[in-house]
Amino acid sequence: MRTTKAPQGYTENGFYTIEAEVKVSGGFWGRPVHDVVKECSRYVNQVLIEDSYTGSRADGKSIRDLLKLGAITGTKLTVRVESKPNVSDPEAIAQAIYNILSADAFYPITESGVSGAAKQHRNFRRKKYKTAK
Repeated sequence: MRTTKAPQGYTENGFYTIEAEVKVSGGFWGRPVHDVVKECSRYVNQVLIEDSYTGSRADGKSIRDLLKLGAITGTKLTVRVESKPNVSDPEAIAQAIYNILSADAFYPITESGVSGAAKQHRNFRRKKYKTAK
């Protein structure tokens, strides 16, 4: 995954905050959401992700909350990471989440509307069940 330097953030009410735009082709769905939850779950810091347009807020450790945001490509999100003394660096966590959101592509949507990963999984399951019978 390509890394880019996140814009300068600021600390407000005990949270380190940065702005990020979803650049993932196909929007903020399955795989990118999973990667954000996986990254956030590594730390004890609370991570909140907020849609700058609607004001909807999601817990960064909850797949369900993040999917409810319904963020498509081009959506601006605000990432807030709790600043706790003697714990993980909130800037590093925010940078990791920014890199996931600003990646050019994970699993691009094909013309049929199904991602390449979904097709591979479907084909794998078909082969698996054909040989099992």
